[in-house]
Amino acid sequence: MPEDVTSTTAAEIVRNVGGSANIVDLSHCATRLRFQLRDASAVTQSALEAVGGVMGAVPQAGDR
Repeated sequence: MPEDVTSTTAAEIVRNVGGSANIVDLSHCATRLRFQLRDASAVTQSALEAVGGVMGAVPQAGDR
């Protein structure tokens, strides 16, 4: 994936999880990004799942 596409994808993901101020922590594995958020209600689920390369978004128990 070209760098500009990667940057755009990352920016879209951050925007759709409520912006960088909403992110408390971020971890990852080979196939997933795991966010700890200040306000889970700020997530725009449908827009997040529409981002190119995003295969789905699943809130963890207790996060919403």
